[in-house]
Amino acid sequence: YVAALGNQSFWFSEGIGDYYGGNCEAYEGGTRVFVPGKIHVHHVNALVAAKARDALTPIATLLDYKRNDFQRDNGIPARRNTVANGYSHGWALCYLIQNWKQDKYGAKWNDYAAEELRGRSGKSAFVRVFGAGSVTTMQQEFNDMVDALGRASKEGKIVNGEVVK
Repeated sequence: YVAALGNQSFWFSEGIGDYYGGNCEAYEGGTRVFVPGKIHVHHVNALVAAKARDALTPIATLLDYKRNDFQRDNGIPARRNTVANGYSHGWALCYLIQNWKQDKYGAKWNDYAAEELRGRSGKSAFVRVFGAGSVTTMQQEFNDMVDALGRASKEGKIVNGEVVK
């Protein structure tokens, strides 16, 4: 299992943790609950800063960046952007699929997660689930989402993990 984990896409293993770990409090019937999948302002701001430096990791690169690559690169200054971006990019790609473009990609999320859990990771697994051309399309949508969430963050319109009007 450990060897398989090393070959898993880093964006998925860490992104899903941050996606579900990014929660906000809510109340249902008077009981406090935690709602996962909310906007991480910290990640949004990190992505905006990376984009301003032209340092966003392309999705095609992100998809094939494995946990073993992260462990190898973690102490290499020249790889700092990819390593640092891994968590924010991972959260953002999970958020894009499950929230931002839920109507377009959300139904396929479980299929993709199943691929990862079966040890089939990377760009080939991603394209198999989301379709040919999905990486190029999602890259533009990802950039647009970073811009939109960045504006909302700057304007103080992200409250309790959601964009408010």
